[in-house]
Amino acid sequence: EKMKSYPNPNNPDEKVFSVKEFVETHIKAEYLLLIQADEVDYELDNVTQERQALQEEYDKLLKDPQSVGETSSMQVKVIEAVCDDDNFRINPGTSFSVIVLCDNYKYETEEVVCETELFNPEFNHTFHIKITGPDDKVKVILRDNTRFA
Repeated sequence: EKMKSYPNPNNPDEKVFSVKEFVETHIKAEYLLLIQADEVDYELDNVTQERQALQEEYDKLLKDPQSVGETSSMQVKVIEAVCDDDNFRINPGTSFSVIVLCDNYKYETEEVVCETELFNPEFNHTFHIKITGPDDKVKVILRDNTRFA
């Protein structure tokens, strides 16, 4: 939020700020940062719990590989695709889908079209993948459907 400056009555070349507005602006900024921190903590807790559950399942399979049986299933939740480069831009109207390959099976989300140049396709899709053994490999691919149609 931009703070309003006022001319200094003692020196016309200087600008001054209201202490009250300055404090209120900083309080608002700290409040927003606290809200964001709470949201990040919540998401981090969810990811940590999911990771711990997966680690427990993995440890259990390492101890007793026969407990897998003939077939099992795994859920893979794809929320969104992100890019570490904040300056990365795409053409508006570009469409993406996520493909998961596992043991000669192919799973794919619906196409998601990005309306702006920002790269933020949200899928919110859960795959239920058939696993036939502990050696199965899972590959997750983001496909640019506009470029590779």
